[in-house]
Amino acid sequence: MDLTPLAWLAATLLTFAVPLWPAWRELRERHDAAPLAVEGLADWPLEAHLGQANRWPLLTAMPAEADSTDGLATLSTEAPTLVGRLKGATRLIAPLHVRALACDQAVTLEGGAQVSAVLVARSLTCLGQVLLPHVVEVTDTATLSPGCRFFRLKARHIGPMAPAVQAQRITGQTRLQSFGPLRLSAGHVLARDCVVHGDVVLEAGAQLIGSLKAHGRVLLENGAQVHGHLFAVDAIQLGEGAFVAGHVVSQSYLRVGAHSQLGTDTSPVTCTAPQIRLSALARVHGSLNATGMGIVR
Repeated sequence: MDLTPLAWLAATLLTFAVPLWPAWRELRERHDAAPLAVEGLADWPLEAHLGQANRWPLLTAMPAEADSTDGLATLSTEAPTLVGRLKGATRLIAPLHVRALACDQAVTLEGGAQVSAVLVARSLTCLGQVLLPHVVEVTDTATLSPGCRFFRLKARHIGPMAPAVQAQRITGQTRLQSFGPLRLSAGHVLARDCVVHGDVVLEAGAQLIGSLKAHGRVLLENGAQVHGHLFAVDAIQLGEGAFVAGHVVSQSYLRVGAHSQLGTDTSPVTCTAPQIRLSALARVHGSLNATGMGIVR
């Protein structure tokens, strides 16, 4: 008996079947077989820099001028290796170039003033186009002006002092499902944790009650909401008034529109992407981690 045809048939089946095995397993098991490699991106070793801030040498800022409208002391010095602490609310003005500063009160950072490595403060206000240090930790509110650039920023509130969108996080047990490319129509509500092999669009006012991982792009149109975590292999774009309750991770870039909100006052989140573009009217409760660079527009 000639076994050659059977051998060729077996070889043909193996040639076409083996590459399809991962996809077949994914469809059969109904869960994500290849999670995003995001470990180590959501956090950074702040403690190594910040744990010693209370032992940095005490610096003396210049007294505020008598006609100053805000009464803030000012600091201006060019010493690229300088590391030190400040007491009391202080305005950092150009020409300023230091390595690391810690302040127990409010800090106002003007355009042209540069802190290259670490900045620690109770609150932070940026005026003009400011390049923030590589690591910034703010206890209360960080107010960023258009044109600000940042790398790793942690604060209780990040955004303007103007009111942002108000939303309540919805919790509940959901069932894990896997879809193809997903488009949720305007005003519709989907209560599922979703793994999507393709692009995702949530039209205006749509709500996803659960977490979402997309092997593609994610677009939340105006007023769309995700009550869970949001992960994407490609870009994530949030339109005006969008809301995400959980952590946000993109392997491409994250764009946050005006009046959008990430996290809540009681549930801070971490947002990580190589590039982050943040509207000056957006609000973030938690921390931003731009592994490349972030900018406020």
